[in-house]
Amino acid sequence: MLTGHYYLQKHLHRIGLAVSPVCPLCPQDDMSADHLDACPELADIRSQFSDKDHFYKLSILYWAARRKMAE
Repeated sequence: MLTGHYYLQKHLHRIGLAVSPVCPLCPQDDMSADHLDACPELADIRSQFSDKDHFYKLSILYWAARRKMAE
């Protein structure tokens, strides 16, 4: 995710694999790594890892978002 290449809507839209860059979990904003830290659908998970390292928390949020998108 540090390089900007990740399996989230904003990147998928940029490379032509998604119709829209908008977050499918909460249609409020483009789904990017930054959005994971604000997405209301991930608030419960974010609160469990608030005291962790930024990159550790980001990886947890990324995979939680991927699981929710697959449901």
